[in-house]
Amino acid sequence: CDLSVKSDRGTYDWPEREAGQNISQMCQYGIVGQNITRICNQNLTWGENDTNCPTVVTDKINQLNAAIKNQTLTTESIVNVSTQLKTVVFQATEKVDQSASNLAVVTNVITQISNVTLPVSDNTVINVVSILSSIQNWPPTVLNTSGSILVQLFEKIATQFVQQDNFTTLDFTQNETRIVAERSPLLNLTKNGKSFSTEDSNQKQANNSNVPTMSTSPKLTASVTLPPSLFSSISSNLTDVGIFFTVYKTAALFPIANSPGGSKVSPLVVGVTVAAGQEIRNLIEPIMLNFSIPINDSVFNRNFSKAQDNRDSNFSCVSWDFKASGGIGNWVTDGCNTNQTNGNNTTTIEIQCSCFHLTNFAVLVDISERISPYNTSNPPLPPEIDIISKIGISLSLFGLVTTVITLLFIKKIRQKDVSKYHIQLCCALIGMLLVF
Repeated sequence: CDLSVKSDRGTYDWPEREAGQNISQMCQYGIVGQNITRICNQNLTWGENDTNCPTVVTDKINQLNAAIKNQTLTTESIVNVSTQLKTVVFQATEKVDQSASNLAVVTNVITQISNVTLPVSDNTVINVVSILSSIQNWPPTVLNTSGSILVQLFEKIATQFVQQDNFTTLDFTQNETRIVAERSPLLNLTKNGKSFSTEDSNQKQANNSNVPTMSTSPKLTASVTLPPSLFSSISSNLTDVGIFFTVYKTAALFPIANSPGGSKVSPLVVGVTVAAGQEIRNLIEPIMLNFSIPINDSVFNRNFSKAQDNRDSNFSCVSWDFKASGGIGNWVTDGCNTNQTNGNNTTTIEIQCSCFHLTNFAVLVDISERISPYNTSNPPLPPEIDIISKIGISLSLFGLVTTVITLLFIKKIRQKDVSKYHIQLCCALIGMLLVF
């Protein structure tokens, strides 16, 4: 066998080998120590690789990370770096490139962008939104510990953006993620508050005519209302306030930490940020969020019974706490109250959330306790109760059978009229327990 192979994973020269022999080489891209191995087949042709090396995309990500460390960043260069990062992240379509090490490099590049105290371009925000949207399709095991960090970095960049005096509005969508931002007079906000709906679409993108339109699922929707009192607590030194809403059409960046397996988060996460230079929590009047969830839908892979939901709701309004679970973030119910209504014409369940702080919000449901209206079978009993029930039934059957035998074979007792009724009653009870 003798072969030279050139591909997006690099150029590998496989030297001459006899049939049955194999050879290993170090991958040109990726983690040091990762090897690729081939064997020379009996027909003197090289077999397939027994492992996949990362592609040139991994090399591009690492080169970009090295380059940003060695340059003085400006507003224009930040746009260029974020554009290049968006391009290589879009190219990372193979699982071998969607690795934890590559995500760490991407996170490091975005961190350096967020740390620069320079005017933020709308193109930088658009690029970061696009990067987040693409990364949400990476394996969950890769995102489990880094998703929350990426969201924090994005919100830091977006906050700097909406606080700029020359900013007005931005409405941009990239597949799984949307940002709606505006800067409004504080006086108007203290009078009227602010509302937002995922069904609204009034996109105004700058320098990007090819931005796709918003395609929020018509099945699962949400709306947010910020009360006037929220803005009354903001410093009167401000004349205008920047606000942005973020819509994530998956919860990939917000995994449930230490989940027992019976809980699921709605694939619609809504983030609310008021860039007023202060943390907004412990509100006097809560913000209101409304989630409309279809009964028959694959959102939670269950069909929800309206009657059961009204009787025993397992839905909970939750908010994302970046500090929970040791700093990796987790969903919490603190600070939010849940109210549920029948919804629209028995086709939807309306979950109303009243929350006293600002962050990212969603609906969590315990699907382990749900019974489909199309499945009439009873849920299985816990093993302990099942064993106790079988022992009790066995003892009862033994006693009833013994009673019937006694009444039938002891002549003195059998001659009494009441014995006939006792025998009939015992037989009925035996039949019932056998059916049970």
